[in-house]
Amino acid sequence: MFVIPFEQELTWKKIPFITLLLIVVNSAIFFTMEKRDEQQVEDIGKFYQTSTLPATELPVYADYLRRTGHKRAARAVDHCYRVADTSASDQCDWSGLVYALESDDDFQALLNAKDHAGIHPESFTVWREQRAQLQQLVHGLSAYRFGFTPREHTPLTVVTHMFMHGSLGHLIGNMLVLLIIGPLVELAFGGWRYLAGYLFCGLTAVGLFWASQLGSATPLVGASGAIAGVMGMYAWFYGARRIKVFYSVLFYFDYVAARAYWLFPVWIGNEIFQWITEFGSHVAYLAHVGGLLGGALVGLLFRAPVRATLDKVFEKRDQQDTLHILRERIERELRAMRIDRARPLLAELVRQVPEDAEAIRRWLRLEKLAPANPAFRAAVQASLALKSSTSAITELQREAFEHYLPHATPNDGISMQAWAALGRRLWLAGYAQQANQLVNLLLPRADARGVLPDLLLQGIQCWKKLTRLEDVARYRALLTERFPDSEAAKIAGLTAG
Repeated sequence: MFVIPFEQELTWKKIPFITLLLIVVNSAIFFTMEKRDEQQVEDIGKFYQTSTLPATELPVYADYLRRTGHKRAARAVDHCYRVADTSASDQCDWSGLVYALESDDDFQALLNAKDHAGIHPESFTVWREQRAQLQQLVHGLSAYRFGFTPREHTPLTVVTHMFMHGSLGHLIGNMLVLLIIGPLVELAFGGWRYLAGYLFCGLTAVGLFWASQLGSATPLVGASGAIAGVMGMYAWFYGARRIKVFYSVLFYFDYVAARAYWLFPVWIGNEIFQWITEFGSHVAYLAHVGGLLGGALVGLLFRAPVRATLDKVFEKRDQQDTLHILRERIERELRAMRIDRARPLLAELVRQVPEDAEAIRRWLRLEKLAPANPAFRAAVQASLALKSSTSAITELQREAFEHYLPHATPNDGISMQAWAALGRRLWLAGYAQQANQLVNLLLPRADARGVLPDLLLQGIQCWKKLTRLEDVARYRALLTERFPDSEAAKIAGLTAG
């Protein structure tokens, strides 16, 4: 079973520098240090095959496997024993066999018992020398030097083990999960606190593993424990929030919306179930449990400040979700030609996003069908309130004015500043006819005296470009007669001729 949150729109809200740094460091270590171990692993397999160790150990190991119920593995060991000195020896994975032998703590204890698993005395001296050589080769691998070995570990390996990986698949799996869930926690927690929490969870993971494997000589490697801690932090940070969750069971997979805290018992239950049912597996399920518990502890301790941060993030996301749903409803109503239902929805969209020019355009074209409706005037006001000065916006405002003009009233509720801004845009864009209509609309209004001089001056300049000399003279006369003391009248007088 695989269960993971998939909040894609939140993941890259901010660049997750710490998550990316962890991925780079883990990958760099694998492809530089651990990748060089591949030849050494192959050499260890060759050494074992060409030594007398197979003849001495493999019959004992096969018998041990049969007694512990691993009959298929015992048959594979018997086969390696038979072909060890033949041309068919390459049929056996000697490196894998050495790994199985060395990571089986119970068998190693059997070999190191007083009777050394019944090894014949005549073979004992040679066996001990070659086994010591094998141990030296094995312990030269990066996993043994920097992995955490419960029986023999150092403060260094307590940390370094969480940056080591046993295979490329192990690395890719861990880094993929970290890439999906890490940015969500980093967004909530902040970069450096997130890094500290990550390392702390790695320590709780290795702590539980050590407590359960005190005598083990098999090293623990991998970032899985620390990443499990990130998952635990996520569950408690996001708490009761409903989030998108991807899950797969066998060959079935789907998405579901669930509260984040439900992920914690699912994750920890899955790890414990696998630990019980796959006993003897080389996967450190208890380390995963330790990481999850560490993450839960961090989540509980820092829940309050983190949730305050998330409230702001989710407020914006919830608003975006609301707008998306609203837009979908508008499209459905328009496709079904339910105009009366679409009108208030467009009005609500414009109220929430007043700079959405396309929504205003569609709203205006619906409301112009009923110009006596107050919503029509509201749509016109929304278009005039647009601040952008692009040609498309100016065209929309010109269209709104043309629809509005036949229904204009003295106390229409539209501010004089809005009319002045529209006039300036119409003159600059060359819409002289509509600009002239606006000037005529404003001339009788006493509250327009503050804006009319500049509009008349702009009109003079526009009429000149259009070589409409009669209109130039008319506007200059209006300006000098009605606003003789204005700055615009002085400029008009200076430019006459």
